[in-house]
Amino acid sequence: MGTSGIHISISVRFVWGNDIGCELYIGTEKAKEIFHNLHNQKSEIESKFGCELDWKELPEGKVSRIVLRNDINPNNKDNWNDCFDWYANTVDQFRTILVPLLK
Repeated sequence: MGTSGIHISISVRFVWGNDIGCELYIGTEKAKEIFHNLHNQKSEIESKFGCELDWKELPEGKVSRIVLRNDINPNNKDNWNDCFDWYANTVDQFRTILVPLLK
């Protein structure tokens, strides 16, 4: 992405929910400033995604996160292709929509 400390990651939750996720992790010295800059564009960003995102400023910590989850159960092997497709499409959305706003 061209910015150290900021990355897109994917996740699987088996214990605290059976779902998958994708997030923009913001862990730079200016994490809160970057987060607020993006949050100020929340309506436009969520409009491009076509859904609401989970905006986690995490004010007590040094990092912030913007998360999107999908209720696909990753424990069911029959769902794995859907999981992989969702990951690919969602990571592409994060790169296309959010990364240009970081520059």
